[in-house]
Amino acid sequence: MSFLEANGVEAPHKITSYQWSLEDLSDDTSGEDLTGYTTKNIIRQKRHLDIAIGRAPVTETAPFITAISDPAVPVFVAKFWDLKTGTQITRNVYVGKRSAAIIKYDDETETAYTSGLTFSFIETEGDTP
Repeated sequence: MSFLEANGVEAPHKITSYQWSLEDLSDDTSGEDLTGYTTKNIIRQKRHLDIAIGRAPVTETAPFITAISDPAVPVFVAKFWDLKTGTQITRNVYVGKRSAAIIKYDDETETAYTSGLTFSFIETEGDTP
């Protein structure tokens, strides 16, 4: 079982950071009234993942970056570990900014290595409470 997949492509196994967050989305009746009383009517909860991948050959990172960077498919299927359910779930997500640095080039093997590949997955539908 892979730790993280996007469009059926496994992420490189060198995940160094996996930050999970859950955002409550409220309806337009939520907020404070003139007496200072606050109401919160949650209509959805969406997951947001901030992920970093450590040093890896470009040949390992390129297929995954390609899977999450197709402008023709801005929303795609991702399989990831969810801290709310304690299981792996499959959801529709879109990706935020992707960045990485090439830190080394091996002349003998003609291999480039990346470090600090970071990206965010943001769930599109979320859960209804």
